[in-house]
Amino acid sequence: MKNFYQSHLRIYITIAILAIVGVWSGMNMSVSLFPNAAKPIIRMSVGFGGLSAENFIKSYGEEFENQLQKISRSGDTVIKVKSEYRKRSVFYTVYFDWGVDHDAARNHVEVVASTYKSRLPKESADSLSIWQWNSSTGFYALSFYSPDKTTNEMYDVLEPRLRPLLTKIKDADNPNIWNPNRMDVKIVLDPHKLAKLNIYPRHIISSILNSHRSYTGGVVKEGKHSLSIQIDTDNDYASLGQTLIQIGRRSVYLSQIAKIEHSVSKNRSQLFKTNGSPSLILFSKPKGDGNVKRMSEQINAAVDKVIKNTKGINYKVLVDPASFISNAVKNVFHEVGIAAFLAVIVLFLFIGNFRNVATIGLEIPLSIIVSFIFMKLFGVNLNLISLGGLALAAGMNVDASIVVLENIFRHLKLETKKSNYTGNAIDKLDTIVKAVKEVSAPIFVSMITTLVVFVPIAFTSELTNAILGDLAKAVIFSHCFSAFVAVFMVPSIRYQLIKKSNDFNFKSPIGGTIERIESFYINSLQTFIVSKVKRRLLFVSLVLTLVTLSAVVLPRIPKEMIGKPASDWVEIFVKLHTSQHVSQIEEKALEIENQILNKYGDKIRYTFVQIHNKNRSSLMFRLKDKNDSDWMLKQFEEDYKNTPELFFQAEQWNPASVPIPNPKDLEIQVQGKNQKEMMLTAEKLMFISKENKLYQRVWSEPSTDRVDSIKIKPYQEIW
Repeated sequence: MKNFYQSHLRIYITIAILAIVGVWSGMNMSVSLFPNAAKPIIRMSVGFGGLSAENFIKSYGEEFENQLQKISRSGDTVIKVKSEYRKRSVFYTVYFDWGVDHDAARNHVEVVASTYKSRLPKESADSLSIWQWNSSTGFYALSFYSPDKTTNEMYDVLEPRLRPLLTKIKDADNPNIWNPNRMDVKIVLDPHKLAKLNIYPRHIISSILNSHRSYTGGVVKEGKHSLSIQIDTDNDYASLGQTLIQIGRRSVYLSQIAKIEHSVSKNRSQLFKTNGSPSLILFSKPKGDGNVKRMSEQINAAVDKVIKNTKGINYKVLVDPASFISNAVKNVFHEVGIAAFLAVIVLFLFIGNFRNVATIGLEIPLSIIVSFIFMKLFGVNLNLISLGGLALAAGMNVDASIVVLENIFRHLKLETKKSNYTGNAIDKLDTIVKAVKEVSAPIFVSMITTLVVFVPIAFTSELTNAILGDLAKAVIFSHCFSAFVAVFMVPSIRYQLIKKSNDFNFKSPIGGTIERIESFYINSLQTFIVSKVKRRLLFVSLVLTLVTLSAVVLPRIPKEMIGKPASDWVEIFVKLHTSQHVSQIEEKALEIENQILNKYGDKIRYTFVQIHNKNRSSLMFRLKDKNDSDWMLKQFEEDYKNTPELFFQAEQWNPASVPIPNPKDLEIQVQGKNQKEMMLTAEKLMFISKENKLYQRVWSEPSTDRVDSIKIKPYQEIW
């Protein structure tokens, strides 16, 4: 150790290298909202085309579900396959087991889907899409709104300006602007002209698809530079009339045999409003290895650049993962700063020399910075959980450095007293080595006893690892290096500072108070050891206090399955059973929004309303102070009671809450051979639960809501 403490240049170079590598590792680590340890979820949608849901299930659906279940044979286990057959399409959701790689899971589904796609009718095959859902990475959402522009006008202005900027964001996975008021193109064919020219609808569909397909025209090279040629087409609806329909040697324009109409979709089922104005939504998720913080910052920069030169359009950021990550980073710096400040103050109060204790404020953050190296090596990314682990470790990392530094100065004082008595000069280096050896074993044992709690968590799997794995690893890496800093860095730096000093009789500013506390403690301990009566009274009083706290205080502590952090978002769901059109639920949502703003507007920053379908909507209120959220929920519950026509449910919404499985209070599975009887049974169970107010929220999967329709089966001979 002597040689190590004396070689101060090597020490400083080592510290500098570790700090630089640590900073580099931290800046190049993947950043996500939550740990990546999660169950992969792959989703796929397929349109029915001209088939009904029943015919689609019999012809394709059942076999495809079986093929998805067989993915488990490849070694990557599929837990379940959920199929949701809707009015015009089916949604498959494939849930994989813990530990399965997300990209591998998607590849498995794509392989099965490619075989499945080849057998589907062309219209269904063209509608097939696959995407990956990973709630751990977080997402970005922003709404554009204007008091005097329609969503289509905003879309026409924003989309061409934002699209080039959004495509340059490498961390984003296909960011897009969603316009709920999409435009429908309707082609009304003239049957007489079709019959006269012997043209069938399939010829027209094929011609439209081919005319709106882009082609590659090769590459032009000049020296080291190359330029690709892309043969693009005009996808504007106005150009549809010029589509050439060719049958054999005959050709005709589409406008000659059909009428083309362009209007807002009458079948729209969704709508967004911000502060009462119709809105567009910009939505983006990061790529698998993308940096969600950098993605959010670049999207914000792109939006600011476009909006700055655009009049009459406003925006509100609904979900920004970068803000959550930035707050977590600020919390870590805050905790490190507090730990360093308290360590310096405590040492100054006990030792009484500010110069020799001030540098400990730099030594403590060093253990945090170096932990980034190990986090990167072990695949731990920066997220709310791992940053929370670093904040937790910041307080623990102080202990070892304080113990070493205090013991060094204690020995220096003792040796100074001896030297004054004997007249011999003290050997500072030997004194430091002796002081460190005295406490090094207790420090490492103390560190091991602390890590015993966290090491098993780091090696767990599934849910525990997903929630606490990154936290445990961050604590382990940071706390281990803090012991190295305490035993090697602190003494060596201390030796360089005191090498030319001979006065170690520092006077503590609170020396008198400390002596009085020590005297009181010694007297109390002696009394407690000697007097049996007082000892027994103390034991009895402690037992009575614990029993009282367990009986009175413990039952009053709120209990919940999974703790939820406070949020400044409050959401109220509204379901109008009697609504037959989107406009009806939209009118009801607007009415409720105005009522809430008139009553509680002084506590609300802005509102966001989403119409999900003709019966369901959600109203979201961003509060000025998140501490008002519980009070606001109680007000909603008092103001809005459920009726046979209207159903209300109010709750907090926190996009920064950890996406862990929250078990249902009660789950009942209804099985049988007759679908109608199963639906009726589910409806009865839901009615009983709602009638008796057993649970706050009751729903069924699939929904028991019926969709009335008329089915016509034509006579094929006449057709």
